[in-house]
Amino acid sequence: MNRYFLPVSCTELQPLNSFQDIDEMAMELLIEFCYTSSITVEESNVQTLLPAACLLQLVEIQDVCCEFLKRQLDPSNCLGIRAFADTHACRDLLRIADKFTQHNFQEVMESEEFMLLPVNQLVDIICSEELNVRTEEQVYNAIMGWVKYNVQERRQHLPTVKTATAASPDFVGRLSLRYRVYKNPDTLGMPNLSNL
Repeated sequence: MNRYFLPVSCTELQPLNSFQDIDEMAMELLIEFCYTSSITVEESNVQTLLPAACLLQLVEIQDVCCEFLKRQLDPSNCLGIRAFADTHACRDLLRIADKFTQHNFQEVMESEEFMLLPVNQLVDIICSEELNVRTEEQVYNAIMGWVKYNVQERRQHLPTVKTATAASPDFVGRLSLRYRVYKNPDTLGMPNLSNL
């Protein structure tokens, strides 16, 4: 039995039918790779190849897919690539996507992916000591843009954001930011938020 398939069929953590979860085209490319040691990773197949390579423990293909995704990083997709890397335990890609997000924060905060972030990821980003911002205004605008994207749903998360930003000692100008976000009665047309 091929050493790549043995771990999948012998572990209790992955059922024998786990091959059904692999995209047919990805499986075909991976089998061909096992025979030829050649594979082409491109935008049209990387999202099926990486999970399949992870499942089959084809580390070389995982690395090739991650390298491809690193070259694709862009402010409009870095958060999606980060989530994909996290899902598939690609630590190096995850680290690079985080750094890309922090370095290009002004552009990232304007992306659709940023607006769709869950609150815990928003907090992680805005509290990062590596966040590349010139002024606190950029962070304030990012928070307000995120909240305004779905005010009814996200209003409840302001206490979480408030607590996290107050607890982050690395952010310069925290007091002024807290004042603007939480005490400004005009913020989102809501009453004073300082009591949250």
